[in-house]
Amino acid sequence: MWLLAAIVWSTIHWAYDSGTQLVQDSLYGNLTTGLITVTVAFFLLEHLLQKRLAPYFFPAGGLSAIPKTLRIRIRTRLLALLFACNLIPLGSTILILNRIQDSQHEPSVALAKLQTAISINVFIFIGVGICLTILVSRNLSIPFRDIIQTLSKIRNGRYDKRVRIFSNDEIGYMGDAINEMTKGLIELERCPKS
Repeated sequence: MWLLAAIVWSTIHWAYDSGTQLVQDSLYGNLTTGLITVTVAFFLLEHLLQKRLAPYFFPAGGLSAIPKTLRIRIRTRLLALLFACNLIPLGSTILILNRIQDSQHEPSVALAKLQTAISINVFIFIGVGICLTILVSRNLSIPFRDIIQTLSKIRNGRYDKRVRIFSNDEIGYMGDAINEMTKGLIELERCPKS
């Protein structure tokens, strides 16, 4: 949708001969806004799926055992976080610099516009970066905390705790493997020793 908006608005500005600068501003602004929106939506949807939908549909876990499901690996999440917190802001800053440099011949006016644009971008990207870092860290640290608590109880001979992880990645697979191991230990304990 955001890509379509970038194309449509840029085409409208071009068709009405609004000037090259306005066409470029429209294209770059919509692309930047779209990239930010898509990245934030990716992490929010992942968070909602893990915290709301997966527990409802898979209360006993086992999401990683479902064949042909989309698996979002930890590496993919970290790359998306890198993209959102580093590459998009850097690209946006370079575009702002080029836009202002091309449009202004007076250095003091260009510098004032650059300062305002970069200040706005800094606040936006710091806010987005903090939110995304919190989401990613929670999506990683909470499951690990549950795994550690379960393994601690297993070490003490208590097999009643199950890992409740609702992700379809390496952590989810590990949680399911621990639950299967716990079932095996319960079976071993029930079997008479010869």
